[in-house]
Amino acid sequence: MSRTTKYRSSKTREETPLLFVMGDGESECKYFDDLNGMVKRIRIRPRELGVTGWQKIIEKCDGHVTSREVDLKHGDRLAIVTDEDGRYDSDSITLFQKECDRKGYELMLSNKSFEVWLLMHYESFTVPYTQDELENKLTEHLGKEYRKSNGIPFNISMVRFARDNSERNLPGKSNLDCFRTNPSTRLHLLIDDILDKE
Repeated sequence: MSRTTKYRSSKTREETPLLFVMGDGESECKYFDDLNGMVKRIRIRPRELGVTGWQKIIEKCDGHVTSREVDLKHGDRLAIVTDEDGRYDSDSITLFQKECDRKGYELMLSNKSFEVWLLMHYESFTVPYTQDELENKLTEHLGKEYRKSNGIPFNISMVRFARDNSERNLPGKSNLDCFRTNPSTRLHLLIDDILDKE
């Protein structure tokens, strides 16, 4: 007998938990919005942060929790997808991680940027490309100019390929490991959880 999946309504909190992805910008939100359309057993709700600096990111996420859009006590998850991008040092990453742990947020760093994750959908690489080089490589694969707001076309098979490439580049699991390893991203950990539910 098939199980009916119930999604969140304003009347009850007893539905399939939601995953809120708080992304740095357009490319993250576009990607996770597209991924949401491909998965069935989890609902992904991307939100653009629109702020920089770990303290401001935490404050913005706190606002979503305080407003009760995100209900961590009833199974919702909140993942912060952010880029290294020269904004952090090891001390700030450590503080950021501690605050996320305290609040129940999941921190997913990418080094150098989210485009590292996107490029891993097409190829394995260990070369630390500049941001311009990452975008140029994506343009080559797309056969047209890569634009953050348009994202990339992908399917679940490509997501698995990216996950495997990401895991090879970052066998360690911490955000500090990611900070020290360019190119790398921790997104394979989040994607693993999503795919495991399918």
